[in-house]
Amino acid sequence: MPWHVEPFDPKCEDEARWKAVHDLSTTIGLEKMPDDPPVSLADTKRFMRTRTAHEDMRFWMLSEDGTPGFAATAHTYFEDIKENRHLLRAGIGVRREHRRRGMARRLLREIAGVAHETGRTLVFFQSLNSVPAAAAVLERLGAERGLVMHINQLVLSEVDRALLRDWQNRARERAAGFELVCWDGPYPEEDLQAVCDLAAVMNTAPRDKLKMEDWKITPAQMREYERVRAERKVERTVLAARETASGALAGLTVLYWDPAEPHLYFQGDTGVWPKYRNLGLGRWLKAAMLDRVLDDGARHPEAKFIRTGNAGSNAPMLKINHELGFRLYRESATWQIGIEKIDAYLEKTGKS
Repeated sequence: MPWHVEPFDPKCEDEARWKAVHDLSTTIGLEKMPDDPPVSLADTKRFMRTRTAHEDMRFWMLSEDGTPGFAATAHTYFEDIKENRHLLRAGIGVRREHRRRGMARRLLREIAGVAHETGRTLVFFQSLNSVPAAAAVLERLGAERGLVMHINQLVLSEVDRALLRDWQNRARERAAGFELVCWDGPYPEEDLQAVCDLAAVMNTAPRDKLKMEDWKITPAQMREYERVRAERKVERTVLAARETASGALAGLTVLYWDPAEPHLYFQGDTGVWPKYRNLGLGRWLKAAMLDRVLDDGARHPEAKFIRTGNAGSNAPMLKINHELGFRLYRESATWQIGIEKIDAYLEKTGKS
């Protein structure tokens, strides 16, 4: 077929190629999240160019002879760390008008090549319910739906401040031996190891059928994540619950604001260690973080929403979010497939 597939290096200085990459990225992004304003070319460059020392991300672009710009794209991502060395994350995007012509299959060969090169045996893909074509392709490929996530959204102007006060007052009574601590910006060196240990609480979140190991974050990795966020100008606020008697950190919630998407906050990790649950700490953390956002509204007046992702099977966290006013915005799925199954599919369908 008259297609040309080429790697794309984000260090590229060719402005015309960057504009073509950005045009494709914008088109795919608007199909996934049509309510969101497009990300600028400058922010796209910043995202694609900034990586930690242990991250490996590769991109490919597919063009068609006689057609301007790019018709499809693919990427792979993995972290060169101790855990989950069998795992490769990947994605493929094809313009709507070019689908069902084998372009995704052609790009799948590039993904398989990386898996073999790096010894990764399991590939994760993601789909959104706003783009049903992605799930259909993954089903034909023979991938397994490993985890369904609810992307929930809260309208900040509709938050019930009285509910936030009530949750915090009740938590102070039930969890009288705890206090909340806050970090904006990089963690202080004296707290770094404790926070890295606390981040492992997210290993207790449901993973359903996903074949993956627990993650661990080292202080060096955490500093790398902080460096990349600073380069992308992403702000991070962390609230943690600490047991006053022992100094132990019992749970946390993390909030991000990205200038590339100024209309929203993203609530990241939220979790409480099992032995500290049923004391109201999760509600306390979420309510206190929301109070901070609303009290500091003048800082980012363009921010109208908070989004967060929760496993569809995580009933306790979904209950908290629904009571706060979060509503289902999108549904995403993580699919998994072994490299041997991808190889068999490509062999069966032939070269294209």
